[in-house]
Amino acid sequence: MLSIIKIITPLLTVPCINIKINQPVFLYATYSGNIIYFVSINATLIAEGHQMHDPSKTYQELLEENALLKQRIKELQESESNYEMLFAGAAEGILIAELQTKKFVYANPAMCRMLGRTEEEISQLGVEDIHPKESLEQVLAMFDALARGEKTWVENVPRLRKDGTLFRANIGASLIVFHGKKCIVGFFTDITEFKQAENAFRESDEKYRTILEQMDDAYFEVDLAGNFTFFNDAITRHVGYSREELIGTSFRAQVAKEDIPILYNAFGKIYTTGKPERNLFYSFMHKDGTMGFVDAAVFPLHNQKGEIVGFRGIAREITKRRQMEESLRQSEEKYRMITENMADLITVTDMNLRFTYISPSIMCTHGYTVEEAMNLTIDQFLTPGSMQILLTLFEEQMKLEAAGAADSERISIVEVEEYKKDGTTVWLECSISAQRDKENKPIGILTVSRDITERKRAEDALRESEEKYRTILEDMDDIYFEVDIRGNIAFVNTSSCKKSGYAKEELLGMP
Repeated sequence: MLSIIKIITPLLTVPCINIKINQPVFLYATYSGNIIYFVSINATLIAEGHQMHDPSKTYQELLEENALLKQRIKELQESESNYEMLFAGAAEGILIAELQTKKFVYANPAMCRMLGRTEEEISQLGVEDIHPKESLEQVLAMFDALARGEKTWVENVPRLRKDGTLFRANIGASLIVFHGKKCIVGFFTDITEFKQAENAFRESDEKYRTILEQMDDAYFEVDLAGNFTFFNDAITRHVGYSREELIGTSFRAQVAKEDIPILYNAFGKIYTTGKPERNLFYSFMHKDGTMGFVDAAVFPLHNQKGEIVGFRGIAREITKRRQMEESLRQSEEKYRMITENMADLITVTDMNLRFTYISPSIMCTHGYTVEEAMNLTIDQFLTPGSMQILLTLFEEQMKLEAAGAADSERISIVEVEEYKKDGTTVWLECSISAQRDKENKPIGILTVSRDITERKRAEDALRESEEKYRTILEDMDDIYFEVDIRGNIAFVNTSSCKKSGYAKEELLGMP
């Protein structure tokens, strides 16, 4: 039985009365200064007959007062329930720690999720358990500041989860009295994703800034009058003027006079429609007086209000591209002449192993014309054993491609036996690699094959000869041995072992 309790809130002072404690609850009351008092009470008021503390009041007045007090306590209970729901449903993590011991006494569900722990687990921990060493000093300083009555707000503080990973949070904290003890209540905002996004944005901004400055295409921005307000280094390289010479000048100074109407009309259309214009071909003048040609795409440039205040564009100097295309055409012609006259056989198949190209040297290696060979399938060329070798290799390489573990420039070398037009066979050493698209995916198989029939015959003849003389040496009764240039035994026959009493392994290498 609790005889006297005085509860102070901004709205209510409960007079002295005898009450019976039913069960504890939380009532939250904010005081002046920087201290929040948490008072624990949930009582059922019992009017004890006529024995009231104020004899001047009538029994009816006391009953009314008692009823009023019950109503106030009910309101406080409802308020307490609302605070509990507010704390439990808050997106911010809320954590309470004793000021002296720095041990945790409360954590809301959001805080439990942030730390990856249950409230019971957190109640067994202290401040040092959830902070890495490098940030603990900062947190302890925050406790000291709060104890002095100072307000605190710290940003980007690392916290330790149960699994050892870190998350970062901004923290606002206040001094409170909780269950009769001075405590710190902290409100945690997880900024991990924000920091990741911030870092990603910074890296992206830096990346694209670097790309803009390093790219070969010219990027420019002009105002509505056509004067340069910004451009990258590429434009200075293309026209031969310095930044100081170009900034603030009109683009018309570099454009050939006959092509100025092209850009004038394009800019007018962009300003009217708000849509970009692409494939704008025009000529321009280099500082040295030579002419160049560009292919440009121009877009509207907006301010924060969405108004068009200028134009921005990307211009590619197609003079160099045309030179490259011409060089490529000449190169293709040169290599086509080489492939058509070389002895090695070049074939290209798609991913279904159908021929898409066969070089004219097929006549030398197989006796077929290109037209005849193109009408054959790969299995009509290969002997069954060689066909199996190639199919196994193909399956292995496709598994590597699917797993993403393959070197895109790898070359496989195999020896295969193929049928010629006259029914005989030819041995080929094949260097096999993949043709790839812009996304580095295989779209075909390039094979360069060399006739090794004579080499295979020579190898077979040598092997047969070695086998023949090895048999003779092993069967002869005389001792036969060979030594290397250092005088060590490099070979002995069986008779040498029998007559010397040494095993062949013991004799080999013996001086």
